[in-house]
Amino acid sequence: MAASDSGFLRRRLLAQILRGGAVLLLCGSGIASAEIYRSVAPDGTVSFSDQPAPNAEPVELPEPAVAADAGSAQAEADARVAAQLEVAQRLAADRRERAAVRAAALEQRARIAE
Repeated sequence: MAASDSGFLRRRLLAQILRGGAVLLLCGSGIASAEIYRSVAPDGTVSFSDQPAPNAEPVELPEPAVAADAGSAQAEADARVAAQLEVAQRLAADRRERAAVRAAALEQRARIAE
């Protein structure tokens, strides 16, 4: 591949990445409710725009995520933390109990060995 071909391909790839980034920005901003159109030029170049071109097709965008009620989200997070804390406390109690059983078994073996 010639050096000039490589440069051309890099510029074309960069242009496609920038176009894709522009679409993502449009999707993430307040313009997300606007119509977005995708068109392909005769040379194969793909373009996105908010204005329809003669051969453009509308792009179906996912609905923007709407934040849940902050109070209910906080309550759910608090409940998850409380449940995790309860599990951690149960596990710690189980470890202490196992350690006590092991210590008693070692003491009993030591007495038997004497």
